[in-house]
Amino acid sequence: MRALILFVASLFLIAPAALLTAASPPAETTAAAADVDDPDDPDDPDDAATPGATETPAPTESPTAEAPAADETGAPGNLETRAIAEDPLDLAPSDAAAAGIALLRLFVLAVVLERALSLLFDWRPFLAWFDGAGVRTPIAFAAAMAITHYFQSDALVRLFQAYGNPLPEATDSTGLFLARTLEAMVIAGGSSGVAKLMRSLGFRPAVGAEDARPAPKNDDEAWISVALDGKPGSVSFPAYVVIAPSGKPAYEAGTIYRFSGPQSFTSYFFRNRGRFPQSAGHPVDVGKTITVAVVDSAGKKFEATSPHTPGPRAIIDIVIDAA
Repeated sequence: MRALILFVASLFLIAPAALLTAASPPAETTAAAADVDDPDDPDDPDDAATPGATETPAPTESPTAEAPAADETGAPGNLETRAIAEDPLDLAPSDAAAAGIALLRLFVLAVVLERALSLLFDWRPFLAWFDGAGVRTPIAFAAAMAITHYFQSDALVRLFQAYGNPLPEATDSTGLFLARTLEAMVIAGGSSGVAKLMRSLGFRPAVGAEDARPAPKNDDEAWISVALDGKPGSVSFPAYVVIAPSGKPAYEAGTIYRFSGPQSFTSYFFRNRGRFPQSAGHPVDVGKTITVAVVDSAGKKFEATSPHTPGPRAIIDIVIDAA
């Protein structure tokens, strides 16, 4: 834990300084120039007059100041600092640096919150009883709200300021509450959500959109799910799902503990014990015909109305009528 705290602290202290240094032009070396010994300076006490020496007039500087180097677009400026302000940001270097610091703070807060809540979210009783996405979201949002309001975080306010929005007054409790609540929503979305925000603002390269729904990741994989629909007393639970692939022996794939029933509000928070699997899908081979059946505890068998031949990355929900 100490190592984690030190790492986060170093990110807050070192990374902002590095961004500000990269976004600032090099300082003038006036102090070093003042210490250079000028043999033609009459007021310099270190220079001794040489008899018979001819005084050479000092060269005069051109009144035209040297123009800064132009980048490949023809606009003057430091190439490193202008690289921060590329489209779609179109920000001044100082504003781009401030926006980068604010996004970095949001990212660090999101990572710390993720790792802290993983202790609860990876707990076996939690995984057994609750559906991940349905319960994790309100818990993460509540924790993020506590963090942003208790520590009076202003990362999102600073980000807005970098894009030209004025800071809310210290007495504007409503504005600060809304800003910190919105910041809590961003942090609760996790580090991947902040990374997407960085891509949207141009601080990271864009990638293809990701589907939030779980799905097979390979073309040689497909998913199925099995649920039972019937009248009370028609099935002796628990019931067992039996899958018979074409040319292969049948096997028991999982267990169903009740009828699936209509979808209710609680189904978004708890695992569906009337479905196999209780979340996501069961992988099957692509292009091979399968027959699905359910056998209850009394030995009664209920078969699907027809076999299925899944295609690449298919998601097939099979509902067997046990009436």
